Amino acid sequence: MAQQPPVSPLVNILIDREKYDLVRQAILGILPDAENGMTWIELTELIGPLLPERLFRHMGTVRWYTRAVQLDLEAQGEIMRIPDSKPLRLRRVA
Repeated sequence: MAQQPPVSPLVNILIDREKYDLVRQAILGILPDAENGMTWIELTELIGPLLPERLFRHMGTVRWYTRAVQLDLEAQGEIMRIPDSKPLRLRRVA
């Protein structure tokens, strides 16, 4: 059995560009810029039905790509976490 690479900031994992672009477009289309934003769980539940089933057959794949794109969009300053929110809430940066 092939060994999985360790999970760390120093490990690069190649992702499917088509899946990334579809999830990115869905996140930016759904996520409000209102101060209270939306929880991460609400976001993943809304994104799932928008994505083509041929590419996203399992909810785990949807959640994995949603998290990957979310972190990338945060790093780019396009979305942000609402401070001190529990559970995690996100919003678009206006």
